[in-house]
Amino acid sequence: MREYKPFRLETLFNWQPQKEIRPLDIGKYEMESGEFYPIYGQSTANNGIISFLRLTNHVLNNKEGKPTILIHSNNQNTIYLETPFYLKDGHGATSVLQADFLNR
Repeated sequence: MREYKPFRLETLFNWQPQKEIRPLDIGKYEMESGEFYPIYGQSTANNGIISFLRLTNHVLNNKEGKPTILIHSNNQNTIYLETPFYLKDGHGATSVLQADFLNR
């Protein structure tokens, strides 16, 4: 039998700083070569992916590709990913959580 007990999220996950991109500023960061990464937004369609972009490292989140959970507070959409990503400006409405024990 498993034993369950209360816990606080901050004891399990590390809150990560996020680099958000205003849609009108995307052109400033575009590159002609390099890898494409997903840009996530407050969408519930396509697992939150709006598009795939090739932008400078300056606005790239999760460069190491660690197991990560995105939680959008506006629509409670929760996304699991293990890749670098870009994040559409949501005025801080997305929480980025990481923990080494996470896996698919």
